[in-house]
Order: sequence, then structure tokens, then C-alpha cells
Amino acid sequence: MPHLHVRYNEYKASYDFEGNILNGSIPPKQTKLIEAWIIIHKEKLITLWKLMEEEGRIFKIKPL
Repeated sequence: MPHLHVRYNEYKASYDFEGNILNGSIPPKQTKLIEAWIIIHKEKLITLWKLMEEEGRIFKIKPL
């Protein structure tokens, strides 16, 4: 399943590309920021996931 990993201080979580948390936890204020970031960068996330699967390559997406 396409997903991303998030770290904030001592917190860790995984999110799908719809902004839903899959596991872990992040404080509520940061969760809202992460959800917004995922929505803004959804197309890049999908492209990155496909590139990793097909070619094993990655690129960085600007963080918050």
C-alpha cells in the first residue's frame, strides 16, 4: 500500500496518500499540518511511489 513515514520529535506514524493515519501517533496540531501537506503534494507522492517501485529511485519532496 502506498504510504509515507512521518517523524516529529519522539513521535512516529505512517500515513496513506489520502492523509489517513495507518499506525503510530503524532500530536493533533502536527497531524493537521501533515494532512494538509499530503493533500498539497499528493501527485508528487504518487509519482515518487511509482518511481521507487519501477526504478528503485527516489527524490525528495520539500518538508513542512
